[in-house]
Amino acid sequence: MPDGIDLKAYGHVVIWCEQFGVLISPAKLKF
Repeated sequence: MPDGIDLKAYGHVVIWCEQFGVLISPAKLKF
């Protein structure tokens, strides 16, 4: 991820395979 991203501004992340265009895994962020 780029420097300076404030992860607390987001509730979830998504792992996406760009080559095949498929969702690998969504995840809820916990702090």
